[in-house]
Amino acid sequence: MANLIMRPMTAESFARYLERSVAGYAESKVKAGAWPAEGALERSRQDFAKFLPKGLESPGQRLFDLVLAASGETVGHLWLDVEFPRDPGNAFIYDIQIDADHRGRGLGRAALDLADEVARKHGCREMRLQVFGDN
Repeated sequence: MANLIMRPMTAESFARYLERSVAGYAESKVKAGAWPAEGALERSRQDFAKFLPKGLESPGQRLFDLVLAASGETVGHLWLDVEFPRDPGNAFIYDIQIDADHRGRGLGRAALDLADEVARKHGCREMRLQVFGDN
């Protein structure tokens, strides 16, 4: 198994994550045909504000940097909701991303295993996620 750790995001890493992710989510929604390009970035900002109203302090939300244990290099991120209101008792992964140059080495699987540990510690029975069709 990959030697990966999850480190809670700092305010600085959260700001970087938010900037990239808002744009990436808007692009994915447009590409999937769910949103028109016009206004997609603003809709994405609204969605993030809805689910993360208090940023890192939003209830039930756990945001992590994915870090190689040996080098300390950040290679991705994970956003986990351990109080998913639409499916009580289950956790929901809103976002998991491994940087392109680190894919194919088992880091995604390792991240899911670590997320599972966090979810279980919060009393969740299952984890769920939704994936865009082009992924």
